[in-house]
Amino acid sequence: MVVEGNYVDFAVYETAFLGILRHYSSVASKAARIKKLAGDKSCVFFGARVVHPAIQPMVDRASYIGGGCDGVAGVIGGARLMGIKPSGTMPPCIDDSV
Repeated sequence: MVVEGNYVDFAVYETAFLGILRHYSSVASKAARIKKLAGDKSCVFFGARVVHPAIQPMVDRASYIGGGCDGVAGVIGGARLMGIKPSGTMPPCIDDSV
């Protein structure tokens, strides 16, 4: 990522930028470590249960694309936006045909 311009124009966003980049790179790194430890076993990301719904699609993407997980449990945010079928268990109030 490259941010160009006068620092005073974007300084207010610096902490948010760094926090977002750190969070998603951390999710991808941790997912990759778990996937490596899992070896030939399937590794599904269940992050939708522990993050705010507004960022759930991004952590699903980070774990699947960046971390190499075999699937994600997030139905609407992660799986639908990435074009994959959700995996694992979903809360009973969510229908996978959504």
